[in-house]
Amino acid sequence: MSRLLEILDKNFPKFDVTMKIMFAVQNSYLRQMLDIPLGHDLPPGFPDFEQTEVDALVRRNGKIFHVEFQSWNDSRMVFRMLDYRNSIYRHYRKQGRRTVTPDIVQMVVYIGSPPMRMESELQGTKLDFSYSLHDIREFWFSWRNRLVRSRLPLNWILALICSDAEDETMWKRSTQAIRDHLDTNGGQSDLPLPAVLLVAATLRNMSDDFRREIISMFTMNIENDPLFREIYEQGNARAAKVRLLRMIGIGLDTRAIELDDTQNEELAGWRVEDLDALADAMMAMISNERLLAWLPRRAPTEDNSHDGL
Repeated sequence: MSRLLEILDKNFPKFDVTMKIMFAVQNSYLRQMLDIPLGHDLPPGFPDFEQTEVDALVRRNGKIFHVEFQSWNDSRMVFRMLDYRNSIYRHYRKQGRRTVTPDIVQMVVYIGSPPMRMESELQGTKLDFSYSLHDIREFWFSWRNRLVRSRLPLNWILALICSDAEDETMWKRSTQAIRDHLDTNGGQSDLPLPAVLLVAATLRNMSDDFRREIISMFTMNIENDPLFREIYEQGNARAAKVRLLRMIGIGLDTRAIELDDTQNEELAGWRVEDLDALADAMMAMISNERLLAWLPRRAPTEDNSHDGL
């Protein structure tokens, strides 16, 4: 049991996976809460932009609705959303034989526990970009009754996430209701309800003792649970990428090699395997000349069209 809590508390868990489950179910209260209409759910990835994947994308009546679920305050969120918008626009601009301008509606939903501290606007010379930004707890008072009285257990968990109070009595009542629901249905469910509940408790910083109570009420094997694998394998990959980029950055500083913005952006888009190979090469003390040939090329300038650093 302590092993399960240890894994749950690893760095960079991808809590948005849980929210995507809630968003995708039929008659989703989360989708209604965010005022996202029923429509054609689009693939989250783009073949022409391999490193870009969004949380939710829906097309309805000529509009494309884009939603991101964010569990931590990312100071670069506004730039990420601008990048997402560019990818969505370029991918869906071509519609058959005609060119259309897609109407893109973007939203970020903050699901973290600390107070939300993110910008939703980017303004400058000839640039005016913005999107909707919501803390999911702002929906609690208007949606509380519908969520807690719902017949769907997933909505009970959504109510816990929306609630600002860490009320263990409410959590225990919902946990027992989910247990009773599973017992009534012979332990069968189309959704991984115990796993979603435990992830929600971790997201809301519930105590270890309380989370142990949740675990004791269900038969849970984190090594085999597909939801846990998706959440933490994605999170671990992201953590590994951050560590490798930091290591490479230190190595470049040591060699007095400075990358421009274009090179840095391209390097950040490399796969973990490629970053690992680059870090190994730097540790092997290959020459700067060979290293420069390995790194992304510097963007050309008006007075300097040759490649190099």
